[in-house]
Amino acid sequence: MLQDNSSMSDSTKLGALIHLLGVVMKVGKYLPVIVVSFAGLNLVMAVNDFLVSNTGFGILNSLFALGGFIFLAQLHQRRKIHSYEYYYNYRKRSEKRVVTEVPKERENKNKLREDSRRHWITEGE
Repeated sequence: MLQDNSSMSDSTKLGALIHLLGVVMKVGKYLPVIVVSFAGLNLVMAVNDFLVSNTGFGILNSLFALGGFIFLAQLHQRRKIHSYEYYYNYRKRSEKRVVTEVPKERENKNKLREDSRRHWITEGE
């Protein structure tokens, strides 16, 4: 039976969302393995179809396998690009910045935070 959304409490909805995000993260983590499995299975099915003289399904499974391997290559390329970007951003944030400019107003009470020019902190913090 379908439940009415208004009868579910917010904590139940939040719990369901957290569970769904956990499932999505696990699928995303193992996505290359899943894609290789399905592409390999389609390739095996295509070879089997060609061996039993079923050309139509052999071509169809070959196309599915080819599409799976192309998707895997694109996924691998995209993950390499993003891992480089994450490393670059992490390295950029971890480098210490030298502050050369002192703000004009309230020079004695406030100073620039080293990690960002937009945030101000008092000397007592």
